[in-house]
Amino acid sequence: SLSTRQLYGGALLCDIPTEFIDVSQLRDIADSQELFVDAATDQSVSIELLSYDEEVKDEDSISFHFQEIAKLNDALSDATVLQTQILSQSDVPNLDEKVFKATLFGQQRVSKFRESEQAKNIVNIYLAIFRLPQVETDILITYNQPIQISPESSSAQSATNTLAMQNPNAQVFLKVLASFSILDWGLFTPNK
Repeated sequence: SLSTRQLYGGALLCDIPTEFIDVSQLRDIADSQELFVDAATDQSVSIELLSYDEEVKDEDSISFHFQEIAKLNDALSDATVLQTQILSQSDVPNLDEKVFKATLFGQQRVSKFRESEQAKNIVNIYLAIFRLPQVETDILITYNQPIQISPESSSAQSATNTLAMQNPNAQVFLKVLASFSILDWGLFTPNK
């Protein structure tokens, strides 16, 4: 089940799986990110406010950010895009129809905390982008779902709910996106 969470002090709203905890209650998180995790399955949802890059075309933006995530994960050679899709107004009803909205489904082979090559896990990555050039912001929503955890990974002890890891989460991700709304545009301050 999902529960509505206030993000960025209530400026944004989004439904997140109920069992996911707000990581900011455990450790410092960048001001530009909201992060929720489920320790039992090692799944996570993050919402990030990134600078809008006008040099990246809308249709290329989702793949661009997927590659950026792969770089950060040291997974450039282990990253595969499986599907991309432009979203319609009915997919994200609380955002203006003029907002460019897209999703990407891919996989990366990544290790947590820069662990060894043998500790890499296979992770399904559901990624969405909402481009807001008028406030110079890209909103990135990422849902990470490990589907194979290496016995060498630090996640091997904590991710015990293997049934949850096997359930496809595309429908949950689409519900997260459908619930997304911006309540306070004052959150976005252009870099001018």
